[in-house]
Amino acid sequence: MKEIKFRSWDNEFKAMSNPFTIVGYARDYVRGDGIYPNIDVTSANILMQYTCLKDKNEKEIYEGDIVRIWEIGEFINCEVIFKDGCFTMEGRQFVLNVGTYNPRFEIIGNVYEHPGLL
Repeated sequence: MKEIKFRSWDNEFKAMSNPFTIVGYARDYVRGDGIYPNIDVTSANILMQYTCLKDKNEKEIYEGDIVRIWEIGEFINCEVIFKDGCFTMEGRQFVLNVGTYNPRFEIIGNVYEHPGLL
């Protein structure tokens, strides 16, 4: 079964959270060290879902990550987004292979901490 994990960007503190899992409708979330009630999912925190893919270094790829890919003889930096029911990279649709990695993808940052990489 696929684990649905998230992380969040806190606009107020300009910091990325560690990955967590949301449970139930009460917006509680679970981390390895316990359950934390009522995560703030307002505009102060931007949720990003785990794609179930890993990059060539075995790092988990989330929405908002900037991924460098090798395509047609050159490296291209792309933002990972969720659109039309699937994860894409600026129009390049990729298939989810749960628990695997892709040797062509490498996370080089994310759009909140490194916007200049796009």
